[in-house]
Amino acid sequence: MRASELEKMFHLEDTYWWFVARRIMVRDLLAQHLRRSGARPAPRIRILDVGCGTGATLKVLAQSGAVTGLDSSRAALDYSRQRGRWQLALARGEELPIASGSVDVIVALDLLEHIADDGAAAAEFARALRPGGLLLVTVPALSWLWSQHDEALDHLRRYQAARLRHILEQAGFHIERLSPLIFLLLAPIAVLRWV
Repeated sequence: MRASELEKMFHLEDTYWWFVARRIMVRDLLAQHLRRSGARPAPRIRILDVGCGTGATLKVLAQSGAVTGLDSSRAALDYSRQRGRWQLALARGEELPIASGSVDVIVALDLLEHIADDGAAAAEFARALRPGGLLLVTVPALSWLWSQHDEALDHLRRYQAARLRHILEQAGFHIERLSPLIFLLLAPIAVLRWV
């Protein structure tokens, strides 16, 4: 991601509706999973935020367990350090520097569209997760919504549901839920992109 976009993200992440809504969704889905699974007490849950960006989501994840943020950008990790004292590491989604089966939860928010071999990243997530672990993924949807914003963020693609399902199932994941996050806003977004 371009340095200028990282700086914008850092300044907007705490208040801009998209980032706030996404964090609420992550918090709620994680809480549901932990209740259903009868997970250990929070300090023992190991959570990996792959592509942690400027770090706003780390704060929410830290409420549920021991969180580590990974990003392939030193600048992103520098911004994350400004938000709190997290365990951080410079790493790529396709090459996680952790032992197999050692993480309870992996969060990859708007990451896969930046990775040339998204299937390799999905396989790496499957390797790192313990059996019964949770993967939370968000991606930009619908290739016909491609815009200059995608280019500014260095996206390689947008996703159709079938492609995302395919790469995750190929990696061995059982998909519990695959749905659009902002479906009600699709029409206004489409009009704005068209204009």
